[in-house]
Amino acid sequence: MLGRTRIPSCSRSPPSAVRLALITTNFPEGRERNRAFGVYAAMAGAGSAAGLLMGGILTTYLSWRWCFFVNVPIGILVAAAAPRVLNESPRRPGKIDVAGAVTGTAGVALLVYGLSKAATGADGISHWGDAQVLASLTASVVLLYRSR
Repeated sequence: MLGRTRIPSCSRSPPSAVRLALITTNFPEGRERNRAFGVYAAMAGAGSAAGLLMGGILTTYLSWRWCFFVNVPIGILVAAAAPRVLNESPRRPGKIDVAGAVTGTAGVALLVYGLSKAATGADGISHWGDAQVLASLTASVVLLYRSR
């Protein structure tokens, strides 16, 4: 039960950090930035409430599958509006950490693979001790530690 409620929350954290970084980048310190944070907080709360209501309406009258498609027109509108609304941030010199990106991605992929293989099967047998599970989880820890 805890996993079902916490995992979606963790998956929403990175986009929230990006939104807050955009506000910090696009609004100068002081009254204007404070107002932007206030508007963001109000929209986040209103969006959460509206999302619950709309999700209930979609699943009741259409199908639960429509919940996957409702974000498509919203995403198209946001992508179309972004160049007009967002300012270009100043360029900063630096290098892209390709090795870190590859090891981080591989580490997360192996972690997901290991956890999904470790799950109890339909036969009721737990697979936490399987060599495949232990190898993928160990490799994920090594890769994620190296990608820091």
